[in-house]
Amino acid sequence: MPLTTQFIQAEFRFDYDFCVFKNQDSRLALEFYYSFYLDQLKFDKTNDGYEASALLDLEIIDKSNSSVVLKQPFNIPVSVKDTTGILRANNTRTGQLNIILDSGQYVFRVKATDFKHSADTAKYEDNLSLSRFVESKVAISCVQISTGIEKSNDDNSPFYKNTLEVTPNPLRFFGNNLSKIHYYFELYNLTKENISNDYIVKSEITDLNDVIIKENEKKYSVKAGSKVEVGTFDISDLKTNTYKLIIKIIDDKNNEVIRNQKKFIIYNPDSTVTTPDLSKENYQLSDYAVYPEDKLDEEFKLVSYIATDKEKEQYDNMNNLEGKRKFMFEFWKSKSITKIDYMRRVKFANDNYAFDFTDGWKTDRGRVYVTYGPPDDIERFPFESDKRAYETWRYNSLQGGVIFVFVDLSNASGNYGLVHSTARNELRNDSWQSRLRIK
Repeated sequence: MPLTTQFIQAEFRFDYDFCVFKNQDSRLALEFYYSFYLDQLKFDKTNDGYEASALLDLEIIDKSNSSVVLKQPFNIPVSVKDTTGILRANNTRTGQLNIILDSGQYVFRVKATDFKHSADTAKYEDNLSLSRFVESKVAISCVQISTGIEKSNDDNSPFYKNTLEVTPNPLRFFGNNLSKIHYYFELYNLTKENISNDYIVKSEITDLNDVIIKENEKKYSVKAGSKVEVGTFDISDLKTNTYKLIIKIIDDKNNEVIRNQKKFIIYNPDSTVTTPDLSKENYQLSDYAVYPEDKLDEEFKLVSYIATDKEKEQYDNMNNLEGKRKFMFEFWKSKSITKIDYMRRVKFANDNYAFDFTDGWKTDRGRVYVTYGPPDDIERFPFESDKRAYETWRYNSLQGGVIFVFVDLSNASGNYGLVHSTARNELRNDSWQSRLRIK
């Protein structure tokens, strides 16, 4: 299910993810996972406490005939006794919507905002390519990344499926308070015609270079045509980075029958449980007071785009752990962007702009995204016989309105380089269109 982000405007902090499973009538069950931060909602006082509400406006369009398959607003009410804990803990509300679709090409649009006090809004648009699971061979569903899986008989829960409560993690973000990654997937068409009687389900965590870091395997015999599989990895010892969870199905001759995978990110300590306003936090009570040096060094590499030359020099000249801890604590107090929002940009860049062995945040598109945030508009121009593919990103409110132009300089490989920008201190080349020509 390829997803290609076309437009992003992320003022209202909102995260989402998809998974596709086989429906009982052979159509596709699309699970849409979402989460948003309660501290950005405006709560109204009631007799029993406080109430607020978020609005998710979904629209799905069939690209074959431009017909609207689904257009529906979802009001998500939130009731609390006291709002103090919400503001201090930066709590999130996670949910799930289930949609039945046939195979096809779709445009998926979602808008998220405060239902009662709409101001900031997040808008996303994706292309969805959905295909039915072929009956003549073993098939595997999407791999759902989860914060927890447990037995349940509550079939009214939005997270319930196949006697399990599977709590989604739409951001696919893990850290100190989430030291285990849980995963769920389904296997279909498990017949002796499609696979050997005995087979192995192998699960691996790898880095982006496919180096295996953790792995386990389970042996099974064919008993039914479909199977639900769950698993868990302890990730408390993994460093801050983007990883892949890879699932392989292997027959009794050690042949790989099918595989699927999903990316996730680990950031230790997990800033999702820390208030983003570090100016209100005491250093001795913060995570930085116990930060290990390797994680400090890794974090400072990630924030190099927003660090000043003076800050880089100061950090490079530090030779004691306590000094680095206090430096990073003060670093975030001085920035207009919060750590969690910055790391969300890094994750998006790694998920969407990685190339070969280069992390997404290190590419040109990744650097611009992490530095300036999501663009207001992206225009994409495909590869032609005599012209390279390129993209134009527009930031309407940055420096009065600027553009960035990225060209696929390696002949349809997907590695886009920055060739022109009207932003200050960026590469400017008013003759950039000459770079489009294929010699």
